[in-house]
Amino acid sequence: MSYWFSYFQFRRERLYVNKLNVILVQILKHDWPARWQSFIPDLVNAAKTSETICENCMVILKLLSEEVFNFSRGEMTQPLETSPLQTYFLTFYEFQLIHELCMYALSASQRTELIGATLSTLHISCNGFLWDIFLNLPCWKHS
Repeated sequence: MSYWFSYFQFRRERLYVNKLNVILVQILKHDWPARWQSFIPDLVNAAKTSETICENCMVILKLLSEEVFNFSRGEMTQPLETSPLQTYFLTFYEFQLIHELCMYALSASQRTELIGATLSTLHISCNGFLWDIFLNLPCWKHS
């Protein structure tokens, strides 16, 4: 019962939740990674508590990726050497956590909304990471 209540409540309050997500990303622009180094691990852990929370975490990750990179023109929003946020966002550890979360969501859920948010997050996140990091993930290595 609480699952359905939270799911429907999330849908009903979608506009409000989206505004809170945008505010969180704006805070992250100033506090992450310096003051909140555990943000990505915290978000990944929270995402595994329910499908509804996971979907919202995917939206947050997508917003954060979009804030770091301008995908509409295929360029970074600022030069890499002047943006500590981009440098941190490109680390293997954070990418691996995001990738593992996406694979977990894709394998554990059948909800269309979560799968769509996950694929969108994975697409945008992959565009921002160095391909050599991406291709060195365990899922791409042959046994």
